[in-house]
Amino acid sequence: MKNLSSGFTLVELMIVLAILSVIASVAYPSYTHYVQRANRVEAVSLLMEAASRQERYYATQSPNTYAASMQDLGFSQRYQPTANSKYKVQVKSADAFGYLLIAKPQGAQTQDGCGTFKLWQNGQKAATGALSVAECWRN
Repeated sequence: MKNLSSGFTLVELMIVLAILSVIASVAYPSYTHYVQRANRVEAVSLLMEAASRQERYYATQSPNTYAASMQDLGFSQRYQPTANSKYKVQVKSADAFGYLLIAKPQGAQTQDGCGTFKLWQNGQKAATGALSVAECWRN
């Protein structure tokens, strides 16, 4: 009589685990890179929104001057710049001649490679990290 047993052998389970670990080792770095890039897009978007509000503020003030705080731009006192708080956006300096907006990374985002984003009134952009400015500001 034949012995019919069902189930998986230990070798088969080990092969499946090895395949899954290879897939995970390839997928996880790609996923984290995607998440960091999405957070960068959010920071850039918020800086552009703040710059737009700065220009509107400048046009409506007499004498013409730029806003010195995020609250002056219409953002609330408890404003969290991103939904997941990956960047903190603030007005670094402002006067009648120009402004500097910065977005500082918070938490795990500090290991992103772009560092702090900077945006001046003339449209000049910078990033203090190891990655290039073009790569950091790319959408």
